[in-house]
Amino acid sequence: MMLSVVPVRQVRDPRQLLYHYPSLPAVRYAQLMQEYHHDSLLRLAEDLSRRLGYLLVPSSCLHWRKKQEIAIDRLVSVGKNTYYMLKREEMPEKAYQKFLEYVEELQDEAI
Repeated sequence: MMLSVVPVRQVRDPRQLLYHYPSLPAVRYAQLMQEYHHDSLLRLAEDLSRRLGYLLVPSSCLHWRKKQEIAIDRLVSVGKNTYYMLKREEMPEKAYQKFLEYVEELQDEAI
């Protein structure tokens, strides 16, 4: 099973939309661009963490003391969200369960 914190939604590159639809509202275009860049940066961060042998874990799944123990070079900020690169052995059991619930919730939203 592949554990991924990237939403399953397919966000296409919206940069060409302004050319094809010049009357597209600026606010909607900004929202599309923000979603696209957020997802692409999150995919990049997850790919990098996988290549290094880590899991990309959202900060909401970790206890505040565990967050303080982790080195600053394993911290990834994407937009307003913060993620930590952790090995499975470094994660407490409760944090791992929260992480699994988080991933399951993301997959359920896609259905």
